[in-house]
Amino acid sequence: MKKQIEILFVLSLTLLIFCYAKCNKESSSVNITLFDKDTTTINSYIMGKWKVHYQYGGICGSCKSDRENLNEFYEFKSNNGIAYTFQNVLEFETKYAWLFYQSYPADYMHHILEYSVNPASLVPTSHFEVVKIKNDTLILAQPLIGSPDYSEFFLTRVK
Repeated sequence: MKKQIEILFVLSLTLLIFCYAKCNKESSSVNITLFDKDTTTINSYIMGKWKVHYQYGGICGSCKSDRENLNEFYEFKSNNGIAYTFQNVLEFETKYAWLFYQSYPADYMHHILEYSVNPASLVPTSHFEVVKIKNDTLILAQPLIGSPDYSEFFLTRVK
């Protein structure tokens, strides 16, 4: 009987340790506002590959556009590199630059990530304002926070 109690105790303790280790895994949850941070900080948080899930806003204000099955990805690389993949096809890979725009009234400085798909073109083709990371979701704004046709893109990091 004593032997059975010892075995039961050891099994219970092993199960408890296993459950604790499983539940205590490291959390990758981050909550940080990025639109008011310096570009070095923003770059450090957005580095990596991100899957686009949906877009919210735009001209209609509250439209939600599901982009889940488009297999759409943005990858932010070192040295200000950006790559865009759509339907599993690399559409472009280029460099981005940071532009600064003081909002009116002067409440804060916008940090605009701007890139051109055609590097020979003087006209940028797209830009984002990096808004924040909430839990595991990167939120990008286009064109600027507060613009009439403002919309947000919601992306999660690819592991």
